[in-house]
Amino acid sequence: MDYVRARNFESLEEWFIIEKINEGKLHAKMLQLEEKKENMKYAIAQTSGKQFWLKPGQWYDVDLIKNVDLGDFISLNKVLFFRKTNEIQIGKPFLGKTEIPAKIIQQVKGQKIIVLKTKPKKKYTRTRGHRQPYTRVQIDIIS
Repeated sequence: MDYVRARNFESLEEWFIIEKINEGKLHAKMLQLEEKKENMKYAIAQTSGKQFWLKPGQWYDVDLIKNVDLGDFISLNKVLFFRKTNEIQIGKPFLGKTEIPAKIIQQVKGQKIIVLKTKPKKKYTRTRGHRQPYTRVQIDIIS
């Protein structure tokens, strides 16, 4: 293993990490980080007026989608950006013929928002609550 001198680095933290790598304590961790970088795959897609950073194996809450059953698949076709290992695609504004399949997991409600109405000097107060409905989708694969 090559020994790296500390004077090549701008901060003490960088020097400390390199020292640990040189001692062999962080070598396995650095290899794992390199593997993760090589397998990095994600996309940025737009749905219901919002942009989401989509990664495989994660779920996201989007605005309510009516008339769908649990387990159904929808396709997100407004893909703005796509990265697959060393390949990057940028849309202008969207990528053509690129779709990301998403599985409907469940219909959920968001946190309760309290709306308070008052009129000064009239002893008028009304309290209302609202819970926004969402559809939870899971991204299994990004191709």
